[in-house]
Amino acid sequence: MVNTTKILTKETEPTCLITSDQDYTEAYQKLKKDEAHLTEQKERLTNLLTMLETKAKEEIEKKQHKVQKLNHEVENLKRKCEKYQNLINSQITVECNTNGP
Repeated sequence: MVNTTKILTKETEPTCLITSDQDYTEAYQKLKKDEAHLTEQKERLTNLLTMLETKAKEEIEKKQHKVQKLNHEVENLKRKCEKYQNLINSQITVECNTNGP
């Protein structure tokens, strides 16, 4: 199972608007840092999404194969039951005909 808590809960602090008193260099560096963090988070989430989609597809394929196998087994069992039921029915018919009324 994949631990998504760390990836999904890490949030970026809101960026403050620049005021006339604020140092533009600091504001730019903060925005650059926020951008890098968000880009990294986007990449992690994109990779996680791809991995989860792949895992989901694998699980679906496994279930499809299992259902197909079970369908085949059920059909074989039905044929065997029908074969034995026909055998038993024909045996009863033969016995009824030979024992007569």
